[in-house]
Amino acid sequence: MAQKFGGLWTREKLDILEKYLKAYLEALKNQRFERWYIDAFAGDGSIQLATSGEKDLFEEVSDLIHGSARRALSLDPGFDRYLFIENDPSAAANLAKLREEYPDKRILVREGDANVYLREICQSGDWTGRRAVLFLDPAGMQVNWETMEAIAGTKAIDVWIWFPLGVGVNRLLVRSGEINPAWEERLDRVFGTKDWRTAFYKRTHDLTLFGDEEHRVKTATPKIIADYYNERLKAIFPAVASNPRMMRNARNNPLYLLCFAAANPKGARIALRIAQHLLK
Repeated sequence: MAQKFGGLWTREKLDILEKYLKAYLEALKNQRFERWYIDAFAGDGSIQLATSGEKDLFEEVSDLIHGSARRALSLDPGFDRYLFIENDPSAAANLAKLREEYPDKRILVREGDANVYLREICQSGDWTGRRAVLFLDPAGMQVNWETMEAIAGTKAIDVWIWFPLGVGVNRLLVRSGEINPAWEERLDRVFGTKDWRTAFYKRTHDLTLFGDEEHRVKTATPKIIADYYNERLKAIFPAVASNPRMMRNARNNPLYLLCFAAANPKGARIALRIAQHLLK
């Protein structure tokens, strides 16, 4: 049974990813690298776009579409290996069934925390003879910064990142600055630093009957948050798309940010040119 979520932006991100995969395979067709496609938070292969009325974020659409895993598997010629990571047991079981639909593909399915598997894969393997495209597609703020550092450390992986701009980060950044400690810890893990506190808030002083009181006031907008995250990516990847796509709902509220980063310094120029063209 297809997973049910998302809206028009879901189709848009998948179209961009599919076009990039086609261009990537074409660019590497005469090279001897083993080519991997890695899909973290892979779902179950198909997506039933949610109908309006179920949640206030959703567009008025109701279509069954192929998810990222099926789109990657449908490409011909395709990748040498496919790795799908999914935490939900039912979805992981459905992914495993794709081996029957695509018997000529080398498909590996891992059930569990994508952060754990990705760090293990990135840090334990020899990437000199391999290249990969990774799609990081979490529903929320599950991706830790140390995972991003492990990906960058391979110097071999191009990564598309579905960043929870409005549905995650901006919601935790309350206007008063009185953020729940657990939320602060979550933001620390996502950004890999505590510096977001000064990037997204300013200190103000009010003179009251009880003396000078200090307050933290939110200054961050979705654009400021997006720019901050992209700059964080630039600190660890040799190439990062300068024009990440901000996805909005029917009310024009920012929901997600689609980012691109290339870990391979030698191939970064071509990868970046393709990605930035698709993100326009």
